[in-house]
Formats: sequence, structure tokens, C-alpha cells
Amino acid sequence: YYATQNADELTDYIVNPTAYFSAISLVLGFLLVFRTQLAYMRYWEGRTSFQTLMSKLEDVGIHTKTFVRLNDSEAIKWKNAMGHMLINYLALAMAELRGERDLDEVVTKYNLSLTPDQREELEAFSYRAYIAMSWIMDAWVKRATAGGVTVPPPVQSRTYQNLSEAQLAFNAAQKIQSTPFPYPFVQVCGMLLNVYMFSAPLVIGAYINHFIFGTLLSCFSVLGFFALNRTADELEDPFGHDPNDLPLDHYLCSFQESMVSLGIIQYSELQVADDEAQVSPQEAGDQLLLNSEGDEEAAHAPRGTKKFMMKQRKQERINSGHFMYLR
Repeated sequence: YYATQNADELTDYIVNPTAYFSAISLVLGFLLVFRTQLAYMRYWEGRTSFQTLMSKLEDVGIHTKTFVRLNDSEAIKWKNAMGHMLINYLALAMAELRGERDLDEVVTKYNLSLTPDQREELEAFSYRAYIAMSWIMDAWVKRATAGGVTVPPPVQSRTYQNLSEAQLAFNAAQKIQSTPFPYPFVQVCGMLLNVYMFSAPLVIGAYINHFIFGTLLSCFSVLGFFALNRTADELEDPFGHDPNDLPLDHYLCSFQESMVSLGIIQYSELQVADDEAQVSPQEAGDQLLLNSEGDEEAAHAPRGTKKFMMKQRKQERINSGHFMYLR
């Protein structure tokens, strides 16, 4: 209001407001666009690293099914244990990326399947995902030494390579989580934003004498820069519990479904994490996607409609934060 009412006086104080305003807008805009671009690169790199981690673990799950072809009770038990160890590793990696250090909370939240000895070993160390990876490697080495793997050693080496690449992907995600965005860069952006916020209304008011138009232009101009800065702040750390962070819980649920699809883990071992009614579908695919309240309705629906309902209810669970974990 002061700027619109005293435009002539301000033009006397600011001899060439266009030069000043253009300079600070150009510098601030460049810094914010550059920061947003770097933040999105961190976000996408985090997504890529986690997807690579899941992909390599899924390959190990496929090897578990195909490389161990024996169908005796001991082999089936070993496959089931390996499936649990893969899920435990992914869950512990998620917890580490999110900064969740309390083991009791992690075990309860992700329903980890641990023996007393394994839990005691995890309590003694901070980097628990590495311990879980050592369990997987040890199980494969012992199985191969005992002659329980039906493929030749050169083919079996692919399993160890996938495990190594999974660990590499986890380390890449850890790099993003443990390396904060440069503090001086953030402070410079914050300082220039404050300067722009207080100076923009004065300079704009010196050119636009209409109170409403000048106010709107000033608000949207400042709001745009602040929104860009806030977007970068949200994207630069993709691992966490914020609404705009990567949906790691959904990825874990998808990984569990892949283990069930391979047949190394049974549907009966799944439970709803928020202690809702247990899922009891008529078809195998429905078991992971339909909740107990809609089973009867879905069972009598046409095939195309049923698939649509399954996707719809799965999305509802994702949006409400209800995911399935293993016991």
C-alpha cells in the first residue's frame, strides 16, 4: 500500500529499480532452479537405487526357487527361510534409510521374522542391514557346500553377484541419506528469498499504482519463489515418513507379493500391519488386494470388474497407510 501511494517518492530513492529488481530476480531464480534440479536428481537417484535393490533381491528369490529344485521338507523349509531373510534385509535397509534405530519398534512395525540369536546379534550392531546380508550369504554358502544347489558353480555365482549388486544399490541409497544438501547453498537461497520478499512489493509498487493489481503481482511473485524453494526442500531427502517421500512401505509390500508369487512364502504368512481384519480372498491374487469387507462383493463381480475393484482397494490401502507385512 505504501509503495502504490508513494510511487513518485520511491522512484526518487531508487534511481533505476528495473536494474536492481532484474539482477536479484535473475540470481535468485537461477539459484532456486539449480537447487530444485539437484534435489530432483537426488530424489530420482534414491528411487533408482531402491528399485535396483529390490530387483536384485527378487533375482535372488528366483534363484532360490530354481537353483534348489529338491521338494523334500528340508528344501522347502530352507526356501521359506531364505524368503524371510530377503524380506528382513529389505525391511532393515528401509529402517536404516529412514533413520529408525530402535530395534523393538522396527521388529514390531515390519513384523520381522527373527530367531532369538538373530535378534541378539542385531541389538549389538548399528548397521543391521549388513548383518542381515551376511546371514543370506552364509545360508547360500552352507547350502552349496552341502550339495543342495542343483546348478553348477559358474551359474550359482550369479546369486552372489546379485547379492553384491543389491548391497551396492543400498550403499548408493545410503549415500543420499547420509549426505545433506550443502548448507551454504541453502543459506544463500534463504537470505536472497528474504531480501526479495521485502523488496519486491516496493519495486513493483513503484510501477503499478493500482493497489489490488500491485498486491496480487507481489504476492504471486514472492509465492512462486518460495514454492520452488520448498519443493526443492521436499525432494532433496527422499527417504523418510513425509507425504512427499518415497512410499517405501508400498515397495516392501510389492516385494512380499513377489516372494509369495514365487511360492517360497505362503499367503497364510501375510497379515495386515494395522491389525485390521485378516484378508481371506477366494483367489490367490485377490488375497493380497482385497480386504475382508469386500470379498463377497468381489467374488460375485464379473472378471473385468473384479480386477478393477482389486486395484481400487489396493490404492485405498496405499493412500490410508495400511500395508501388509509378514509375520
